[in-house]
Amino acid sequence: MSLLKRPSLRQRRRNGAVWLGAFGSIFFLVGLGFVVLAMVPTVIDSVRMRQWEPVQAQLLSARLESLRGSKGGTTYRAHATYRYVVNGQTHVGQRVAVSNTADNVGDFWYQLGWRLESAHRQGKPVTAWVNPADPTDAVLDRSLRWPLLGFWGIFIAIFGGVGLGMMVWGRHNWRKAAQPEHPQAATQPWMQYPEWASPAIASNLRAERWVFTVMGVVFLGFGGVVSAIALPDAVNGRPIVWVVLLFPFFGLVMCWQAFKGWRQHRRYGAAALVLSPHPAPLGGQVSMHLDLPLQVGPQARVVMALSCLERSTSGSGDDRSTSEHLQWEDEGVARLVPTAAGTRVQWQTALPGHLPPSSPPGEDGTAWRVSVDGQGLEDGFSATYDIPVFATGASASFGAPDAMFGTASAHQAEDEALLRERIGAVCRVEMDMQGRLVLDQPYARMRRAQLPWLFMGVVFVISGGYLWNVRALGGLMGILFGGLGLLALVLSLWLLLNRRTTTMDRSQGTTIVRRLLGLPVSTRHWDAQAMEGLSVHRSYGMQVNGRRPESIWQVRAHPRQGKPVVLADSISGEGAARLLMQDIARHTGWRAAT
Repeated sequence: MSLLKRPSLRQRRRNGAVWLGAFGSIFFLVGLGFVVLAMVPTVIDSVRMRQWEPVQAQLLSARLESLRGSKGGTTYRAHATYRYVVNGQTHVGQRVAVSNTADNVGDFWYQLGWRLESAHRQGKPVTAWVNPADPTDAVLDRSLRWPLLGFWGIFIAIFGGVGLGMMVWGRHNWRKAAQPEHPQAATQPWMQYPEWASPAIASNLRAERWVFTVMGVVFLGFGGVVSAIALPDAVNGRPIVWVVLLFPFFGLVMCWQAFKGWRQHRRYGAAALVLSPHPAPLGGQVSMHLDLPLQVGPQARVVMALSCLERSTSGSGDDRSTSEHLQWEDEGVARLVPTAAGTRVQWQTALPGHLPPSSPPGEDGTAWRVSVDGQGLEDGFSATYDIPVFATGASASFGAPDAMFGTASAHQAEDEALLRERIGAVCRVEMDMQGRLVLDQPYARMRRAQLPWLFMGVVFVISGGYLWNVRALGGLMGILFGGLGLLALVLSLWLLLNRRTTTMDRSQGTTIVRRLLGLPVSTRHWDAQAMEGLSVHRSYGMQVNGRRPESIWQVRAHPRQGKPVVLADSISGEGAARLLMQDIARHTGWRAAT
């Protein structure tokens, strides 16, 4: 047994707040140091030089220095030595500009160096600005470089802003951890978390809105400045520099997501989810509702899902990542009930008793999440809620139908219609003229999953071509990137451009035809007595809009000999896959797995 006692949750939160504040202070001090040591002195010097007096100066030397960095970037700086006379005394100066730091922000140094070299070759005088209080202090160019200040401002905003945000969040977490423990926390552990102490659960949208807002502004501002600097190099034959345009592109995408989040908040408000009973009971039934401040039309529909997720965090620092794996899910259509203030969205479900209870909010372990997707609502509405689920023994009563929930048969019809839509999105189910059941799965049926791989393949192939052209590591990097990109391209194009048609009949057997761009590439047939059963199989998981993990399923037939045969794929959710399996079983007489 370990002699080290694991710190309590309160202590872990305090430790995390301390480390967060410490890292934040480092970032903040870097940004503050840049302000004090670079930006402020440059601005003060430029303002002070406005009072200096012009004199003619003769260049003794002039050159443009180019410095190539270890990562391939080139910075410039002009050097000059000049002689000038003030009050009959000769002085020699070497200061060229307000800031003498080498950079590649715009073409300032290049233009200034070219002018000074040209004047030196031709023996022409130049203008020097001299400090009347100290004639030994002079400069050739006293202009304030606004692009450079803008670049510094972005740098300061990133480091200082991120550091300040980390410090503020660390202080918030420290104060949260310092709150006294709830007196009922020993028997009711959910009461020690403020976000779960009330039956009204706040959505996760507030944090998402601020993350998208801050990151969008940073990426857009920083990416805009960097793109403006790099664009001339891209136009002049360095195509890899076009990659920097991804920064403002991602910034625009995040700003658009932030705009949609703020628009939804303005239209619908906080829209807390209210649980009954509170918390949701393992092995019992739970009712939940949220109120929307508007009357919805007859075309509106709200789909709600309760998911049990296994959350894990790996890595540290920049390599830290959190993954969520779906363990269980129930989905259905919520009831929309008009109220005096708008519309009440109400749903109910039953929770299995074998799954674990909720882990502390934001920590690794089990998370129970309610996803709400409003369809046909003004400006759209979608939200997620992490709710408390514990083995309390309580349960909501679903016994008698009422005005809120309607009849059980109406609920089942709505839920089955939702599952039929899931099937219809990737598979057309029909009977042909000979009475055979036909499953026709079109091209690009799961493009949401394949288009990102296609994009990644294109990027890797282009990057591989560039790396091969510059012979990075003797061309090995080009081969590696190009090979991975080509593999991703081939697989994604095959999955996007293939079509599957499955024909089944009790007497004629089963035939599966695969087509690529309309051309048959494979045809397989099994006799009517060859199949003995059906099952569903989970293919993979994916994220929908970055919020709700989604499982993609297959329906398989099991021959008496040989491997299982895929009848239909790309089906979203186990419920839709099982419904399609039951349809096939009714027509073919094959046994459907439970």
